[in-house]
Parts: sequence; structure tokens; C-alpha cells
Amino acid sequence: MDIAFAYIIISVLISLIFAIIALLVNYKLNKPQKQPFTNEWELKSSTTLIGRRHNADINIIGQKVSREHAIIERRNRSFFLSDLNSKNATFVNAQPIAEKYELKENDIIEISNIRLLFAEGKLKIVPLEDSSEVDGKERMRSEAKTETNDAADEVSIIPKLNNKETNINKRKSQWVIEDSCIIGRSHRAYIMLEREEVSKEHAKIEKRGDDFYLTDLSKNGTIINKKQIEKGIEYKLNNNDTLRIGRTKMIFTDKTLSIIN
Repeated sequence: MDIAFAYIIISVLISLIFAIIALLVNYKLNKPQKQPFTNEWELKSSTTLIGRRHNADINIIGQKVSREHAIIERRNRSFFLSDLNSKNATFVNAQPIAEKYELKENDIIEISNIRLLFAEGKLKIVPLEDSSEVDGKERMRSEAKTETNDAADEVSIIPKLNNKETNINKRKSQWVIEDSCIIGRSHRAYIMLEREEVSKEHAKIEKRGDDFYLTDLSKNGTIINKKQIEKGIEYKLNNNDTLRIGRTKMIFTDKTLSIIN
């Protein structure tokens, strides 16, 4: 009886050992492989997936990055970027894209807190403090500020920036408007006003031909020439129009917005 019981125990133990070995082998074979560190990708495939998913072509780790965040489609020599209904949007040259966008040389793609420079059929990481490779169009936008209080959202493929980085727009008092842009508290806004009464996206300016149209998007309103404009209704800007957003007063002249006292 004792020998039979011992045999049963040994058989069970052997079965458990083999089961554990099988599980370990299966985990080893199916374990996601870490991608080698790189800061440049050549867009050779017909599609390039960008996202948090481990097998994405460009894998970005960050809480604000969706598993399948965006995709680039290659058609002959043209490249088209689409946002895949991500939670936090995909930006090109500081503007969120809503539809398929054809990439142009030196476009800057921004996902979470990383920036990718598109040039010669490649994507290359552009650290926030490095503006040497960014053309004039990119210099129009404000430098994104370092979110030091959001360590959980640091992107793994980007070197952490030092604390000496400052926001260019904090020192700016004048902006030349060459294209449509956003005014607001968000670090993605071209004209960034860091005041509590300013909404993240307070107003937008759209360029059509030689004319500029401002639309209020805010909670607290936008005042032009001492009159508050109606939210969501376009207003055509004229030379020497004065704007008030929160406590900030500006004047519009020759496609330039300047802060005035």
C-alpha cells in the first residue's frame, strides 16, 4: 500500500514538473521581444504602424499613446499619415489631424511628448531641445515644455530632457502668423498664454488667402475691439484690431500678433 501511494505521489510530481517546463518553454517562445533602440526608421513597407502595442513597427511606450495610435501608408513615393481614433490625437506641425494627411518634407509628427521629423522617406526622433533640423515652418510653433510632473508618461525611446529646458513662448511677445494656428494654454498651441483664465485651446486663427479669421473656442470668451465675440462664430481680423484673452492684450497688424501693455 505504501509503495503504491509513493508511486502515485512521484507520478504527480513528475507530471507537475513537466507541466511547469512546458509553461516556461511556451512563455519563452511567445514572450514579446524588445525592439532594439533606434531613433530613425526608414519607411520601406506599404504600412507602418505607430503605437504602444509591442509589435508595432514604431513602438512607443507611454500612457497617452494608444495601442494602435497612427499609421503611415506608402504609395509609390508618397506617404500618408492617419490617426487611428487615438485618445490623445496625432499632431503634424502642432496641428491635430482629423483626416488622412499627405506628409511633406520636414513635417514634424508629434505623438504624446515625442516629435518625429519626416524627411527623405524616413522618420527621425527630434529631441525637444534640438531645433537644428527643423525648418522655418516648425520654428513657428512654440517649443513643447517638459512635463516634469508626469513621469508615468515619459516615452521610453526618447532621452529624458534636462530641467534647463524652457518654453520659448514664455519670452515671446510677438508672433508672425503664416498659417492657421491655435491660441491657448496648451503647450501645443502656437501662441501659448500660460494663464489660468485661458483655455487650453482658447481660440483658433484660420488663414484663407490673404485673410485671417478668428474663432473663439473658450469658456471665458475672447474680446475684439472691446466687444466680446460670439463663441464658434468666425470674425475676420483687420489691421490694428485689438484682442483681449484673459488679462493679455494683443494687436493684430500685418499678419502679426503682438502683446501690448
